[in-house]
Amino acid sequence: MQVLFVDLQDEPLSRFPLTVSAQQIRLSARAMAELAMVYGLPVTQTVLGVEGNGHSISEITDVLGVAGYFRTSPHSLSDPAIRSALERNERADLVIGGLVSEVGLYHAVSGALESGYRTYILVDLCAGLSARTERAALSQLQCDGAILTSVATISSGLMRAFDGELEQAARPFMRARISAGFDNESNSRARDLADNQE
Repeated sequence: MQVLFVDLQDEPLSRFPLTVSAQQIRLSARAMAELAMVYGLPVTQTVLGVEGNGHSISEITDVLGVAGYFRTSPHSLSDPAIRSALERNERADLVIGGLVSEVGLYHAVSGALESGYRTYILVDLCAGLSARTERAALSQLQCDGAILTSVATISSGLMRAFDGELEQAARPFMRARISAGFDNESNSRARDLADNQE
């Protein structure tokens, strides 16, 4: 399993009225970054902006210190450097979170599916411009083969025992994420998305 963070930057979080609060996105980003560090999951980041003037949110960089790839089109995986970075990791499962659901996230997931990755969308680590347009984007991606999931589900899937060494390391930040409202917002969001599939 590997992780792709798409345009998780301060500007879109502060500039647009998104379907998920900036605080929730930041908490989920930190939790996923911590999980990646603890479990040794390779992480790739894309950022928008002029090269040298764009970076991911501190919730990611403080944990991973990973430099982002500057993308120049909506289609992340059409960029040879980004595509090569993912290929070098040699992991068939790709977990994606990012902004915004209808553009950056949508095209990254679409490109990942076309490239043959088993692709998972973190519903608690993405946000759209409106509930209606985000629902349409995620519904289309799900029809194309993407799997909707969450940071909590990925976390529990990585665990092999509740008392293992890695699980002990992961426990503090997952507790912090849950106590900050993880369950209420992401679970109601997942329910809303599921209800619209029926």
